[in-house]
Amino acid sequence: MRNRKNKTTIYRKGEKRKILGIPEDCYVISSIGRLDPMKDFESLLTSFKDINEEFSDSLLLIVGDGRRDIKQRLIELVEKNDLKNNVKLLGYREDVYEIILASDVVISSSLFGEGVSNVVIEAMALGIPVISTDVGDHKIVLENGRGDSDSLQECSESSFCFKDIEI
Repeated sequence: MRNRKNKTTIYRKGEKRKILGIPEDCYVISSIGRLDPMKDFESLLTSFKDINEEFSDSLLLIVGDGRRDIKQRLIELVEKNDLKNNVKLLGYREDVYEIILASDVVISSSLFGEGVSNVVIEAMALGIPVISTDVGDHKIVLENGRGDSDSLQECSESSFCFKDIEI
């Protein structure tokens, strides 16, 4: 993915959700990056499946393109776990800032290979909470970085507990 220094129209959360067809009362989790094994979207989907069983009004947006085999595997996991209504694979997008702003939380599930993810910095700059694995320097820029899929689930669950609190 290229860094997003293009011309961008910033929308309010509700406006972008409407454009994307997302209900306003839905809890939106976004993960943005190329489809590559290092990004570990499979573990993210596994964690999201468990979260979605308890919080059925949640929606996971995966933004980015890349390896076709990874995309196919994600499609299979979505179908196998009956998540078609709760996961959207959006592919490459030019409106990443707006998608971040339409999110309640952004997750970086990388296994390795990150310094500090651009998406983590962008979400923080836009005031959107971030959940990340303990990869690269994320622990330095985030207060409570932790590093496995169970941690992602625990963090996501606690984020849901604070759903109605403005951060």
